Amino acid sequence: MLSLLIVVPLLGSLVISLWPGRLSASTLKTIGSFCLAFTLVWLGVLARQFDLTTSNLQFEELFPWIEKLGLRYRLGKDGLYLPLMGINSLLGLVAFYISEPEVHRPRLYYALMLVINGAVAGAFLSTTLLATLSSL
Repeated sequence: MLSLLIVVPLLGSLVISLWPGRLSASTLKTIGSFCLAFTLVWLGVLARQFDLTTSNLQFEELFPWIEKLGLRYRLGKDGLYLPLMGINSLLGLVAFYISEPEVHRPRLYYALMLVINGAVAGAFLSTTLLATLSSL
């Protein structure tokens, strides 16, 4: 569930970057805005399900990544990062809407804005940089 907050902006960046042919800046802006609006709505859905009475991590995701090294992918959200994720998603969407219509390299500009949004979401949601299976 939390992975969508990271993956959707990164996939939007790939769509913008790898779309064949020439796209107008307004089309690129629309694609990016849709991705960021989706993450903001999804964050709202998660926020409604968030239990404010507990201080534990919620919506945890844990997947083995490189088993030979004991590495895993782990995400979780607590009460501190919930408003920060909301600010990240909202500011990303606002930045898309207020960006100038005449950007010199719109494909690169909007793709990198989505990468930044996904990377910040990943930094807020990750529980450890590289967690080993033996640490629990």
